[in-house]
Amino acid sequence: MASTIKLKNGSGAPLAGDLVAGEPALDLTNKRLYTEDSGGTVIEVGVNPAAEITANAGIALPDGQKATFGVDNDLQIYSDGTNAIIKEDTGGSLYIGGADVHLMNPAFTEYYISAAANGAVTLRHDNALKLATTSTGVDVTGVITTDGMTTSADINFGDNDKAVFGAGSDLQIYHDGSNSRIQEAGTGNLIIRADDFRLQSVAGESYIEADANGAVALRYDNALKLATTATGIDVTGTVTADGLTVDGDASVAGTVGVTADNGTITTGKDSASSRTHWSMYNPNGEVAKWDSNGTDLLHYITDEYKIYTAGNKAFEIDGNGDVSLFEDTGTTAKFFWDASAESLGIGTTAPSYTVSSRNDSAISYPLSLESATLGTVGNTVGMLFGFAGNTYQKGAVIFESLDSNARGKMHFALDDSAGSGNVQLSDAKMTIDYTGNVGIGTTSPTSKLTIGTGTFAAAGASTSAMYTDASVGLVQLADGYSWNTRGGTERARLDSSGNWLVGTTDTTPYNNNTSTSADKGICLGDGFISTANYNASAADFNRTGTDGNIVNFYKNGSAKGSISITSSAVAYNTSSDQRLKDNIADANDAGDKIDAIKVRQYDWKADGSHQDYGMVAQELMTVAPEAVSGDPESDEMMGVDYSKLVPMLVKEIQSLRARVAQLETN
Repeated sequence: MASTIKLKNGSGAPLAGDLVAGEPALDLTNKRLYTEDSGGTVIEVGVNPAAEITANAGIALPDGQKATFGVDNDLQIYSDGTNAIIKEDTGGSLYIGGADVHLMNPAFTEYYISAAANGAVTLRHDNALKLATTSTGVDVTGVITTDGMTTSADINFGDNDKAVFGAGSDLQIYHDGSNSRIQEAGTGNLIIRADDFRLQSVAGESYIEADANGAVALRYDNALKLATTATGIDVTGTVTADGLTVDGDASVAGTVGVTADNGTITTGKDSASSRTHWSMYNPNGEVAKWDSNGTDLLHYITDEYKIYTAGNKAFEIDGNGDVSLFEDTGTTAKFFWDASAESLGIGTTAPSYTVSSRNDSAISYPLSLESATLGTVGNTVGMLFGFAGNTYQKGAVIFESLDSNARGKMHFALDDSAGSGNVQLSDAKMTIDYTGNVGIGTTSPTSKLTIGTGTFAAAGASTSAMYTDASVGLVQLADGYSWNTRGGTERARLDSSGNWLVGTTDTTPYNNNTSTSADKGICLGDGFISTANYNASAADFNRTGTDGNIVNFYKNGSAKGSISITSSAVAYNTSSDQRLKDNIADANDAGDKIDAIKVRQYDWKADGSHQDYGMVAQELMTVAPEAVSGDPESDEMMGVDYSKLVPMLVKEIQSLRARVAQLETN
């Protein structure tokens, strides 16, 4: 069978000798397709063949060359070099038939369009079904995005399936299974626009009607009840409200009556007297009234009289004759006269005395005594205490003005005379002035506590606890205070720097060196303690109960060491906890350092005592600085902590033991 196509230019068919059986030939001039059948006859394909054309190896056409069908080349199949094209070129229809028709990718692995006889036509995206025809319409899988939609039938949504509008799904219309909802789910407003708007029931009953440039009407059972007007509202029927506020004038022609549960209220204008009035009635008659003759509001109920201001009760007289004046809310009586007890309560309705005053505030001044005159030196105001009328007033609290700013003194006065007679300002026993100075036995205190002549004795004591003598008791010094015995010997002192000194006036007892009892003393200073004693311990520490630390040492708030005690021993501890250390490793051999340490003998300058073995701090600093304290350039004496040399000595002993063990082994 031939595997090539021969091209022919010129008129007529090719000759039999030009072809072999099955080989096609194209007449490019006349656009005819020829082939040779098995009997050696050249036939024109599509015009006069009496049998099928068999091309087992296929028919190959170059780009732009078409396989055409029909007298007028109506059906054309070709490749334009970029796209493969099947084309109906003369205005007829292009039919593709089959029981099941599929439009697929070249690899036949992905469906584009499928059509089944007596069934659905489906459209896919990336081989996923998106649209399928059904017997009633189409079934879409996913979201429909369209520039517009027109329908001549219903669009059905299931319960809680929403028609949403807006980029943020702001407007939503749906049925939740029980109720139908139109919802603005975003942050904007739900706006419904119409020149004439009606909200009605399913049966057509009107709820709300709104007309452009006209009224908004509200109805009840389809009957008009409220309509807006150009000046306000027009109500058909009765208004029931929890309250009513009228902003502006209100005109009433005639009498207005309000019927309450148990009575009535009427208001109007008396035609005879032309006075405006109102009255309130209960079933027993008039209980409250007011008219324009100038009388206050009077409320009378069962022998009780009440006066109200701004709607709050201000005054009340009950049937027992008790009188109450109320605070601004009208709920609590603040001034109360108990008629039966003949007692007056200020801030209380249960006075326990003839006059009882009470204030429950955090800062309470239940009673204020004032003078009408301000700024006159020597003016006084106060309170007297006494018995049997005004001739036995023996006690007083008196405030005396000292300057034009009403500053002054508070005096506590007692008349010590027998019999009748009233207390005077000159009887003051204690005085407090406006600077805070207190005087006892004097009305002119010059210090925070000034005591007049005499002594102040503690109750039950055989001797006075405080003296006014300049050398006994608590004595003020130029730079502090001292506490002296009755014989005038100073025992303690608080100086101006805050140092508390006991048995000494020196703030540095640690420097004392007289070798006499004059060395003794304690100074408790700002952050330090200094103590000294003569021929005795300068400090004693006693821990009772369990064993443990008796002294702790800290640096910058961190524990550095301690002195601990048991029933039989004392230990001097320095910080050595593993948790406080990094880079832990075996120490180097200490032999060189041990050899470099200079062990000396010397005499102490202080007392001439001799020491056979010891070290000099300056010399040791170059070998073991950790065992030396102090600065060689400072006036402060340097010191050596011999315990810091122990680890070095232990290391050297270990090295020596190791060498001895090795020698013994060899």
